[in-house]
Amino acid sequence: MVLTEEEKRENKNKYNRKYHQMNKEKIKERKTKDKECNPEKHKECANKSYHKNKTPERLKNKKEYEAEKRKDPVYAEFSRKRSRINTWKKNMKYWGTWEELNQKYMETICCPLCDCVMNQANNRYQKSVDHDHFSLYVRDIICKNCNNKRGKIDRNKMFLHLELYRYFALIS
Repeated sequence: MVLTEEEKRENKNKYNRKYHQMNKEKIKERKTKDKECNPEKHKECANKSYHKNKTPERLKNKKEYEAEKRKDPVYAEFSRKRSRINTWKKNMKYWGTWEELNQKYMETICCPLCDCVMNQANNRYQKSVDHDHFSLYVRDIICKNCNNKRGKIDRNKMFLHLELYRYFALIS
């Protein structure tokens, strides 16, 4: 029975996979020993492999792929959503899930405080996630204008508490 080149290659691959499966530890030890005995050769091989994969064609294809991906409206919305949620996670706390907050953010059209229609085009009436700066918990989705006013009220409240504390600390 004569085997073709493809059959020979397939049999050899099967044997190599089986051998590798049976002798994982042995192979790992041998590679570690080789790396320790000859670090320059290992570094040179790793460097060669790195530069082989960093060809200009591959980089060009990757840049084209990234540019195409950014043009896709589904990916663009996904990217904005991920960015929003990551920003909120860094700066705020929320009782529910971040997905629920994002859903509420997308569904909110009118500001609950001033009843204006919020849109991204008008800077004054952009959507904003209002949160308490002391506890960091999210309060509501409101327009940027109301959020700024609420922030000033919170700061004034804090200064009032501080002054009352100082006043009563001096009296007693």
